[in-house]
Amino acid sequence: MKKTIKIAATLMLITLPYWADACPMCQGGGGSKKVVHAYKSVTAFLALIPIGGMSGMLIWLKKRTK
Repeated sequence: MKKTIKIAATLMLITLPYWADACPMCQGGGGSKKVVHAYKSVTAFLALIPIGGMSGMLIWLKKRTK
């Protein structure tokens, strides 16, 4: 039983890089224009979320202190 578990664990560890392979966008997608545009758009969107949240909180605090 223990030998079977060791073999199964070894096979899982050997094939882990295949399972954890990144999506085509993370790998560059071959440099197609659509993939590059999508990557840049998502990056900009994710960068603006915290800025928008902080701005909203500051506006809310300013209105509340009046």
